[in-house]
Amino acid sequence: MNRVIALAETALVSVGRFDHPPNEEHRDPAEEFCADYCVSFVESGRFTMARGRQKHELGRGSAILTRPGLAFRCRHHQACPDDVSLCVSFNDNLSVEEALLGAGRPIRGKTGDFVRPVGNRLAYLHLRLAKLLQMRSAPDHLALDELAAELVIEAHAPVERLRERRYGILQLPWYAERIETVRQVLEQHSAQPHSLTSLARTVHMSPFHFARVFRSLVGKPPHRYLLEVRLKRAAELLRGGLSVTDACYDAGFNSLSYFTRRFRRQYGKAPSEFVH
Repeated sequence: MNRVIALAETALVSVGRFDHPPNEEHRDPAEEFCADYCVSFVESGRFTMARGRQKHELGRGSAILTRPGLAFRCRHHQACPDDVSLCVSFNDNLSVEEALLGAGRPIRGKTGDFVRPVGNRLAYLHLRLAKLLQMRSAPDHLALDELAAELVIEAHAPVERLRERRYGILQLPWYAERIETVRQVLEQHSAQPHSLTSLARTVHMSPFHFARVFRSLVGKPPHRYLLEVRLKRAAELLRGGLSVTDACYDAGFNSLSYFTRRFRRQYGKAPSEFVH
């Protein structure tokens, strides 16, 4: 018997913990089918998952990517299985496919692989999700939706891009904590001047090592991340009624022409047209 404990839900995603009732014998169905896109992280236990001739032994640290129409078989090694997975299911398949196409990710057919190598970035997103779910209050819906979008896009990353040195089980949380600190600094103080050296010094890392770790976990370099934070802040200011010039400088830009060019590239329209 399978069990899913609901942890959080928005209009776009449902997050749950998949396990089995303790001390109850389990019978694996001959075949199972997926109706939605889902990214799952195996957190404990072991089991086998197969499709056609593909067969994978899964355990802690494995990631599973399922999609509509996927047929698979699971086989457990115990009469009373003890495997636990954290599952992010998407309630809107069309939104997932639009996000994947927008990110330049191919939409996999029914014959694609369903077990993903867990690179540093996907492992980091798993940590962020777990931390978000541990909050005493209910997770912010926007934050959960944005994180889920990052998860599904990263889960579809080309496998060859994941051939980087994996951070260890103790190393990853250490790095993740420091990268989260820097992200908060950039988001809360986006208008202030920042440099690679000053950000690295904040978390007691050397500049080039910090830059490499930041890009590995966040998926973009610090300067690109800061640019996107500033553009988002400028958009909020424009919606609030601020002029283009004031929004530009209040968000942290020091060149109106550069701001206008980057804003148009990000949002598809000039700042002066954004709120109209």
